[in-house]
Amino acid sequence: MSATTEVRPASAREPAAETSEPVGLAKPGALARLFAPIRIHLIICGILSALSAAAGIVPYIAAAQIARILLEHTSGAAGAVWTWVAVGAGGAAVWLVLLVQSSRIGHYADAKILHSLRVRIVRRLATLPLGWFRATGSGRVKRAMTGDLEEMHEVIAHALGQLTGAGTVIVISATYLLLVDVPMALITLGVLALMGLGYRISMRSMTTHVNRLIAAEGRISAASVEYADGIQVVKAFGTGGRILSRYDSAVDEYADAFAAWVAEVRYSTAATRLFGSEMAVLVVVTAAGLTLVSHGSLTVADLIAFLVVAIGLPTSILPAVKAAQGVRKGRMGAAHIERLLNRAPMPEPEQPKVPQAFDVAFERVSFSYDGATNAVEDVTAECPAGRVTAIVGPSGAGKTTLTSLLPRFYDVTGGAIRIGGVDVRDIPSTELLGSMSLVFQDVALLRDSVAENIRIGRPRGYG
Repeated sequence: MSATTEVRPASAREPAAETSEPVGLAKPGALARLFAPIRIHLIICGILSALSAAAGIVPYIAAAQIARILLEHTSGAAGAVWTWVAVGAGGAAVWLVLLVQSSRIGHYADAKILHSLRVRIVRRLATLPLGWFRATGSGRVKRAMTGDLEEMHEVIAHALGQLTGAGTVIVISATYLLLVDVPMALITLGVLALMGLGYRISMRSMTTHVNRLIAAEGRISAASVEYADGIQVVKAFGTGGRILSRYDSAVDEYADAFAAWVAEVRYSTAATRLFGSEMAVLVVVTAAGLTLVSHGSLTVADLIAFLVVAIGLPTSILPAVKAAQGVRKGRMGAAHIERLLNRAPMPEPEQPKVPQAFDVAFERVSFSYDGATNAVEDVTAECPAGRVTAIVGPSGAGKTTLTSLLPRFYDVTGGAIRIGGVDVRDIPSTELLGSMSLVFQDVALLRDSVAENIRIGRPRGYG
């Protein structure tokens, strides 16, 4: 026996497969919350990075001191020279050992937290309404599992150590140069301050541009997956050009966003690289130093010290500039991951009920995707147990939407759906889905045998 239920079009259609989510920096403390399980590791890594950087600057200071001794003392300087040689060699050895240990701990912490976050994300995805995946698209999930976590990797394994090391080098080098000669030290540090100013200007709108790039990247990913999944249909009907237009549009949007960012920061970025180069420091230190030497306010030995130590500062600072960008991207990745982890799961009943019968009743069911207009409205129907019920209607009438409400891919916004007299919202999701055999319009098979695809719902078999 069979029954037919007709569904007429409502005033709204289903939404596009992908909607945008707000993006931006995480709230203060987001990185700390995500990194809480590895806080001790990060502290140790930071301390070792600072000590390693301090030891790494020792050979430069030793070389500068050797030059000063040789220029200022013509005799009896061998003992002092060999002492500084030993100090420099010891500093280089300590630098290497601490650098290796810092990197080892940082990468261990990185592997630990990324594993933890991946597990948390997968478990959270398992609790979300299936309709959310349809509305969000695959690009957002892919971004969370790959791109966002890669940004976190850069922060943990590289950026934190580089920033700590650069800060240590700047403090020690600046202190040494100030002890040698204050005016010359201020001139040298002024060049680096100009580099910092250029960097600050170039990064002032980074968040806006990166957000736009991330959105375009998500559309590229979604279009790529859509094209790959539907390649058989595309080839069969020769519609590759039309289907690829969405991909082309997303790529063009990404290119335009990147070009806009480059056009805005090209001069400030060039200034940052110019003032942060060894060439700029060498020219300024040499010109200013020779001028001061000619006026008798600076000795040649002190100038040599500046040429040895100051020239190495850009080498330490420029990686920190890149690391600072990585931290900003990491904060954005943290915002996306935290937003996903905090997304409300499918509500489970506080007092679960299990139906004893299997007739299905739609009682004045309404549903809206956007909260403003209804995709289905005031639908009432009876689907008796033991009978075949067909839901018919024109394209766009809401047939798929109505059937998606039964297994709670979405929750109704009005009315109720009952199985055996029990509201589906009062049935535990595992019990609800376990009582149904669902055949979707879109076929999705695992890369395994036919038997394993059939067995996925009950891996230990039937019977």
